[in-house]
Amino acid sequence: MVQSASLGAIPRGQVPAAGAVTRPGWHSLAVGRRPLLVVLTVQVVLSLRLLGANTAFQDEALYLRAGHLEWAHWLHHTPIPDFPAYFSGAPVLYPPLGAVADSLGGLVAARVLSLCFMVGVTSLLWATTARLYGRRAALLATGLFATLAGTQFLGAFATFDALALFLLALAAWLGVRSADCQPWPRAALL
Repeated sequence: MVQSASLGAIPRGQVPAAGAVTRPGWHSLAVGRRPLLVVLTVQVVLSLRLLGANTAFQDEALYLRAGHLEWAHWLHHTPIPDFPAYFSGAPVLYPPLGAVADSLGGLVAARVLSLCFMVGVTSLLWATTARLYGRRAALLATGLFATLAGTQFLGAFATFDALALFLLALAAWLGVRSADCQPWPRAALL
């Protein structure tokens, strides 16, 4: 069934009346997002093969240990080093998230958290590019991005980089999305 703003439900196979405004149903939304799902699947498969390939890199171990120390500081007021003095990024943002994932499933879970952030980056890239240039351009952009070696590597590397890219992509999408809004929603999105 296709929904119409002026006619209600239109049975399948019938043509809507002239001037009727129709909205796409679930079927057309699913078909429209199918290429994105294929790209995301390829990205996940390419990154998953790297998850268990190595032991922890020095940066991964440093950030996860800092996250555990941050939790100890928050919960038990344990003194910790001055992480902002020598860490890149925001040491109170990613390390505690990575430490939670590490506590739940070890290094692999912390790497899966990064993979989730990178899948989010790809999805936001799709949404931003489709809004600006159309779905063909979005498919090309996400296809290229998902198959880059850096994207695969960051999806299997438990550091702040994937979260930083996700926040950057989110900011870009919110900026593009706010262009069509009224002043108050635009201000909230920005």
